Amino acid sequence: MQYETTIDFKMVNGTSLRGYITATYDELVAAFGQPSNGDNYKVQAEWAILLTDEDEKQYVATIYDWKCGDCYNGPGNGIPAEAITSWNVGGHTSYVLELLERVLFDTREMLANEEENRIYQWDFEWEQSERSSLN
Repeated sequence: MQYETTIDFKMVNGTSLRGYITATYDELVAAFGQPSNGDNYKVQAEWAILLTDEDEKQYVATIYDWKCGDCYNGPGNGIPAEAITSWNVGGHTSYVLELLERVLFDTREMLANEEENRIYQWDFEWEQSERSSLN
C-alpha cells in the first residue's frame, strides 16, 4: 500500500466522519508529516492523505481533532494537539480506517525499531565508557 500526504483540500471535498483512530500526535507526524492547522476554529490539526491500496485504487482520508483546541474552547481551555490520542477520521468510505491502521502499524514498528536501536547504541556507548574508565 502507498500513501502520500496532500494539502490539496479540494480532494477531501465531500468526505465525512467514518470513525476514529487511536494514535499519538508523534505517531501521526512520523507517518504523515506535520499537520495543517485545519480550519483553526473547530479543528486545530489536520492531515489530508491520499491512500493507494493493493489494487491501485485511491482513497482520500482526513485525520483531525474536533473541537479540542484553544481555537474552539478559548485560550487555555483546549487540549494541545500534541496531547490528543483519539482522532476523527474522514473519508468517502469507511475502508480508509483499515488503510490508515495499516500505515500506523508500520509506523509503530519503525518507531519501536528506532527506539530499540537507540537503546542498544546507548548501552554500547555506556559499556565502552565504563571499560575505558577502568583502564
